[in-house]
Amino acid sequence: YSLAKTILHHLRGPKANISHEMKLLEDAVKEQGKVGFREKLRMLTKLTIIIPLILSISLMFFQQFCGINVVVFYAGNVLENANLSPNEAALAADFGIGVIQVIFTFISVLLIDLVGRKILLSFGGVL
Repeated sequence: YSLAKTILHHLRGPKANISHEMKLLEDAVKEQGKVGFREKLRMLTKLTIIIPLILSISLMFFQQFCGINVVVFYAGNVLENANLSPNEAALAADFGIGVIQVIFTFISVLLIDLVGRKILLSFGGVL
């Protein structure tokens, strides 16, 4: 209770009247405790919940199964076919690709902060 009050004062300002908002939060917590498991499952049948749920699960699925995992898995074979010895190919695959992943992770975090997640997801979907 006191943590919520502190956070609301921080968000709304020290002189803001947060009593009404605190009352709404208390009522929501009490109401949430009354909702049973069946009611929670019933909430999942609402169209406003199903569509975002399907979209988010689909997005996670496609990001996992058509991305960097394939590159990392087959990197050693690709580099061996590029006339590197098996030891050099394994080292390049493990270390080189790992370093590149770290570098581009930092770049992508900066880009997400700069441009925004929705725009990048929309652009990536078009590609």
